[in-house]
Amino acid sequence: MHLSIQDFITILGPILTLMGFMWHHFNKSMGELKVDIKDVRFDIKRVEEKLGADIKRVEDKLGADIKDVRVDIKRVEEKVDAVRDRVSRIEGQLVPAKVISFEETRKQPAARPIHSKATQAH
Repeated sequence: MHLSIQDFITILGPILTLMGFMWHHFNKSMGELKVDIKDVRFDIKRVEEKLGADIKRVEDKLGADIKDVRVDIKRVEEKVDAVRDRVSRIEGQLVPAKVISFEETRKQPAARPIHSKATQAH
């Protein structure tokens, strides 16, 4: 079987044309992708800067809140100490007294002696 030049062109023509379109499309898409990557990098930098500023602001706010909490804790500790001092002074002033019950008490019958066999044997 002999293949002529026309046969080669018939076979290779569409294949080469398709490969040319694919090459063109690939290069065009990659060019757009490179531009998109640059835009994404720029967006990432901008987002990082914005997040950094937000994080700094939150840290400053938390730092101020923590200082306020520490001051509040110190005030509460001082109040607790004052209450403890008052309680200890009041406890020192208390005189031990006999506790008197104001309820009516019933006289209980005297306990009967228990006579067990062991005590009777002695």
